[in-house]
Amino acid sequence: MLSQNDSSSTGGGPVKPKRKQVKNACVNCQKACKKCDDARPCPRCIKYGIEATCVNSVRKERKKGVKRGPYKQRKGQGK
Repeated sequence: MLSQNDSSSTGGGPVKPKRKQVKNACVNCQKACKKCDDARPCPRCIKYGIEATCVNSVRKERKKGVKRGPYKQRKGQGK
């Protein structure tokens, strides 16, 4: 029987490194929800022969002054 101090039951094994995120994916990878990198054309577009359309996607700007995250208060519930 396994005890609570057993390393296999507590997940003490090797930890996967965090995936590096790219600042802006190309339009093809963004549309396909696939991994992209900073190179243009990216390896995925080269693999599928769509290098001509491999450009950075246009991202909309973040709204100024909008609170984000779990600390956002609902309207009408202020102190």
